[in-house]
Amino acid sequence: MGGGTERDDWTDGPAKWAAVIVLAIASAAGLAWAVLRPVGPPVVRAAVEPRPAPVDESETLDGSRPVPTSGRAETRAASADAPTPAKPAFSGTLNINTASAAELEALPGIGPALAGRIIDDRAANGPFRTVDDLDRVRGIGPKTLERLRPYLRVQ
Repeated sequence: MGGGTERDDWTDGPAKWAAVIVLAIASAAGLAWAVLRPVGPPVVRAAVEPRPAPVDESETLDGSRPVPTSGRAETRAASADAPTPAKPAFSGTLNINTASAAELEALPGIGPALAGRIIDDRAANGPFRTVDDLDRVRGIGPKTLERLRPYLRVQ
């Protein structure tokens, strides 16, 4: 390092060890983050558009329209009193060879798409001979079949 014939090199001194320590800390932090972060599907938050404030359509005494209110308290009170729409409870048994889409949707765990696939399969492959034949419909596996079995019959 003297005389100017040797080139100064940062890898020969304390700078090298400082770089090694910084990289080691960064690597450890990256590994810790990868191991300790929650695993699961990413959370996607939908953008919520604000609702327009409710307007009282009645006119005031001077003929002008009233100013819209925030409506938050009224909305909360109305939603607390309103019954939540629920799927009607199904009772009895349903013949899967004659059931309509609406009747199939009344079954627990059957939505419009799955009801449509059941009807499409029935039209394409003929009537179901047993309740177990429902497993040929995409979306119906052993668990779904066992959950539906008490509600179904074949005639």
